[in-house]
Amino acid sequence: MTVSSESPLSQSAISSSAVVVVDPRLGGVLPAAATRVLRTASRAYAGADLPADLVALFGSELNAEPAPEPGVLAREAADGPVVLLTSDTEDPAAAALVASGARVITTPAPPGAELLSAVAVMNRLRSPGGCPWDAAQTHDSLRQYLVEETYELLDAIADADRVAMREELGCWPKRMAISMPSATRSLIRSRVINSSSSPG
Repeated sequence: MTVSSESPLSQSAISSSAVVVVDPRLGGVLPAAATRVLRTASRAYAGADLPADLVALFGSELNAEPAPEPGVLAREAADGPVVLLTSDTEDPAAAALVASGARVITTPAPPGAELLSAVAVMNRLRSPGGCPWDAAQTHDSLRQYLVEETYELLDAIADADRVAMREELGCWPKRMAISMPSATRSLIRSRVINSSSSPG
């Protein structure tokens, strides 16, 4: 007869622990299923794989601490349910919890989430240390490309060339992603100016 070295209490604690897989593109958005486990967990941790802004957010909103070493985390899970917030189940801390029996809760990506990735890439390219050409683009400088790509798309449609259509349509999200940060800054500036100039 084989006797388990784990007590029923520790097995229950581990099975009540969870690895919550977040999508950094969505910021601090968590799946609904994570609410219950976070409420009952003895401690919450933020994985080392998460961006610094998410670690800070989860720390302030959920009292999540930086995750300890995988072995330490697994032992804590045996004493009481813990939750690890991570973006990758292959992260050593996440893998240790999953191997010990913790459940995995994923965050479904909403439709169009790929556009968020494109915007994030473009923000990096237009930021200091990014791509000088992308950083120099303005709405006005992009006009010629938009006109060219519109005609190229129209030609592809007229020729019923699906490969060319897919290629030309693929250029549009990039142009939009380049324009979005500038458009957003312009909108913010106009609202600040309008609010500061309004009476009262």
